[in-house]
Amino acid sequence: MDVVNVYSPTGNYLAQLDVAVWRAVKLNGYAEGGFEMAVTDVKYLDSLLRVGNIVHVQNDKLPDWTGFIDIPRTWNDSRIQINLQSAEIVMEYRLTPIVQEPRQPIGKGFVKMLKFASGWP
Repeated sequence: MDVVNVYSPTGNYLAQLDVAVWRAVKLNGYAEGGFEMAVTDVKYLDSLLRVGNIVHVQNDKLPDWTGFIDIPRTWNDSRIQINLQSAEIVMEYRLTPIVQEPRQPIGKGFVKMLKFASGWP
């Protein structure tokens, strides 16, 4: 079973969900994921399932996966399906300044971009 931790958009820990997450990884882009939850689950709360919340998934057999709760959502009488976008999507929505310095490793510049893009206005 997956260990699924939910955080607010500012990084504050909210809760751990008991759900199985399907997720994908895409080279040089963002990918999707998702999970289903019973509407009778005690953790079926707007504060946890709010669009923009961060979801971090850990599993013994797969690499860690981090993403954001997104739309669309699908409901039926007893379950809701939550859509996730992998964390790389933050680079689509937030512009960053040029951070590369001469003779600096590319990875160091990318970390600076991620920190800037993840900043909360």
